[in-house]
Amino acid sequence: MNEVKIQKERAELLERQLEEAAAQMGGDNPQILPTLNLCAEHHLLTKNFDRAEELFRRSLYLTENESPFNSESVKLAFQKLAWLCEIKDRPDEAHEFFKRALEVVENDKSAPEDS
Repeated sequence: MNEVKIQKERAELLERQLEEAAAQMGGDNPQILPTLNLCAEHHLLTKNFDRAEELFRRSLYLTENESPFNSESVKLAFQKLAWLCEIKDRPDEAHEFFKRALEVVENDKSAPEDS
């Protein structure tokens, strides 16, 4: 079996798993994040950048709205989108995502710690 066919089958399998997870748990349920991120990363690695971006944006939305707020996950979501924008030759948008990732870090540093 050639590599392209294998990659296509993996993408189809991951997309099906994502659809099933969303159907079972709800498309806005943060519990689908592991499957969603795995699917997005596969598309990134196979250079299906448009689909990867769509999924990474969805991941960011779910991560930002997750409770409790996880600053590390949000920072990573912004960074993934920033790198993807760099790959897609959109440096201004990439810069904005990197800035937002830094803002998350800075806000996390300035937040009072729980006693």
